[in-house]
Amino acid sequence: MIQERRTLGQTVVFDDIPSERIEQRVSPLSGYRSKRHIYNAAYPRTLDGSTTIYPKRSIPHPNESKAEKGTRISSELDEIVSARVKAGDKESMEVNGERIYCVIERLVHEKARGDGLTLILCHSNGFVKETWDATLEELIKQPGHPIDEIYLFECVNHGQSFLLNASKLGLVFDWSDFSRDILTFLTYYLPQTFTSEDLPTKLPLQHTRTGPWKNFENTRKITPIGHSLGGTSLALAYAEAPKLFGPDGSLILIDPIIRIPEHPLEFKAGAQLKTGLKTQIPAQLALKRRDRWATKEEAFKTMTKSALFSQFDKRALQAYVEYGTMEDEDGNVTLVTDKLQEAAVFADDLAFFEGSSAIAELSTKIKVLVVLASKPGPITAVRDEKEKEAIFKGTQVEEINSGHLIANDVNMMKLAAALRQSGSAIGAGEPLEDGAYDPFPNHPYTGKLRPHYPLSPKSIVPDSITKPDYAKDGTLNFIKSTYGLAKGLATIKRLSPEEIDTMRRVCRLGRYILDKTAQQIKPGVTSDALDKYMHKLAIENGSYPSPLNYHGFPKSVCISVNEVICHGIPDKRKFKEGDIVNLDISVYKDGFHTDLNATYPVGSVDDASKKLIEVTRRSLDNAIKICKPGTPFRNIGSQIQPTCDKEGFSVVKTYTGHGVGREFHQAPTILHHENMRSKGEMKPGQIFTIEPMVNASKSYHVDHWNDNWTAVTRDGVRSAQFEETILITEDGCEVLTAADDYVPPAEHVKIPTIKSDQDVISIQDI
Repeated sequence: MIQERRTLGQTVVFDDIPSERIEQRVSPLSGYRSKRHIYNAAYPRTLDGSTTIYPKRSIPHPNESKAEKGTRISSELDEIVSARVKAGDKESMEVNGERIYCVIERLVHEKARGDGLTLILCHSNGFVKETWDATLEELIKQPGHPIDEIYLFECVNHGQSFLLNASKLGLVFDWSDFSRDILTFLTYYLPQTFTSEDLPTKLPLQHTRTGPWKNFENTRKITPIGHSLGGTSLALAYAEAPKLFGPDGSLILIDPIIRIPEHPLEFKAGAQLKTGLKTQIPAQLALKRRDRWATKEEAFKTMTKSALFSQFDKRALQAYVEYGTMEDEDGNVTLVTDKLQEAAVFADDLAFFEGSSAIAELSTKIKVLVVLASKPGPITAVRDEKEKEAIFKGTQVEEINSGHLIANDVNMMKLAAALRQSGSAIGAGEPLEDGAYDPFPNHPYTGKLRPHYPLSPKSIVPDSITKPDYAKDGTLNFIKSTYGLAKGLATIKRLSPEEIDTMRRVCRLGRYILDKTAQQIKPGVTSDALDKYMHKLAIENGSYPSPLNYHGFPKSVCISVNEVICHGIPDKRKFKEGDIVNLDISVYKDGFHTDLNATYPVGSVDDASKKLIEVTRRSLDNAIKICKPGTPFRNIGSQIQPTCDKEGFSVVKTYTGHGVGREFHQAPTILHHENMRSKGEMKPGQIFTIEPMVNASKSYHVDHWNDNWTAVTRDGVRSAQFEETILITEDGCEVLTAADDYVPPAEHVKIPTIKSDQDVISIQDI
């Protein structure tokens, strides 16, 4: 049985806020600015007694006995129950109530562009808005949609809001009033469009709307997240006015406190407290909590040993002590939120049942993620499987092995990951393609391309395949020793005839794999699919894909699209008509590596892209035709750069060609721009790559994505690259990785007599 919800009462709108002041703080999140604000809470409150001044709670004397403590707590509980029962369940509003206020903290990203999310977070009972800090710190580390701004709500009888309202609050609390406070903010105080500018401390009215909540709407990308009773209040607010939460339609609830009524008596306000049922336990716990210490240091130390806080993440507990406690008039440290107010919140058992109704209703209309804590405790969300089925049918449910205070405990990293990866708005936002998301939402991209995560797992290499030294842990053997580093990189190796024969066979295999993989490029195919295809082709032919785990690289091939210069990580993005795609193929077999790449058009491309591809290839061929014994390595750049300069292009200076053979990268270093720094000259038996990267502008500068691999043009223009592995012969050179139809640019430039498809195993096309 699902309890029917009441309609949330409207609010009287005030255009003034008295001269209350609130203390500001330094932002807890890197890259975000922080400012706290005040706005008018919903008025009047729902029940009589909400703003009736209550007697100040007596302070227990130091030597209070256990019996005296029990008597005091029982008296306080009776007072709360009496006030709640007296208020009843009237849907009429409080008469002659006091005006009270809400404090809200806004965190805005310093580089926000206005296309990201606005998060709304509501805390659990007894805690303050700042206890979200550590959770948010973990959340923004997770990949997902950009988060432009975050609003931390604070209930009127908690934290800084309580300090503003303390003299006006009664012992009656209706949790739907917190829902009304949220709706009041969204209706009247949230700017219609995102602004990166700071807002006034006293929030001005943004709208003068009239009518029921359900008639109002926002166009912002809003993702609400609520913990415990904060989640219950959000569910009630969302069900009342779904359009106010923006067009995306998503809600995240962290262990919300909800129940299905077992019999009609439980519909009555205070019934559970009077009859000794479930909610009396958390109310008693609230009143029993220690709330006085000599110092904040003592408070922190004591809390770390308590049952309630022992599993807290230390950062969350530090924030709770810092912002949830204060010095009282006697010089002691006490809780900011009065324990009577915390207990009064638990007395509103009707919210538990109405919350279940709201969630069940919303699950048929929007994306709802519910994260449940699986460990039982005195404060628990829904546990019964029948209740779960009735309430959460149609919702996405994740369970984490944690207690109820999951938003603050040591499992918050698991919580943050669950939120980001859930497929909800916080996880994926507006899907880029097929549910993919941008893992670096606040990165200042230079072009239009975006990564499409999640990445698929690293491909498996069978034990039967011979692997290079870095395959296991990403570390190269010669880097593991200082001597190896000095000798391994400085010596330009000359291969024996037997070694050259092996390199020739490996290079022909590399050419075959490149050509075969390139045939799969077409609109709609993902680079991840190409990676899997290339990997399978390499394995079927007994070779190891050299990029895999090289310094930790996660894929088997580098695939660079449009403005990506090199080292692009294959992902879920589909190639589009007009893209340009570079495939950088390397394989390891019989103790040797080969390395080659080429840039390909996807379908029909524009003339500018065609020219970029043609000039890049021509610059490589101009360099190849000077390769022969006695040629200084520095002359390679003198061929490439002028070819590109006169076309208005630029040659990337950051990345170079290199020796290749038993090591993936070794001496010599091949600079592709004009220089006098490259030492040495070409000698027979040397094998190296030439691989110019050419940008379609005069800027050769490079930026990187936050994956620490993807190199992009700083101005966002397209970049192309071609690469061949070159052997210096007695009278010229041999392009070991040449295509079967390659036309040598000079007479002394030879190509292998072995065809690229000779003695290889093919696989089915994509």
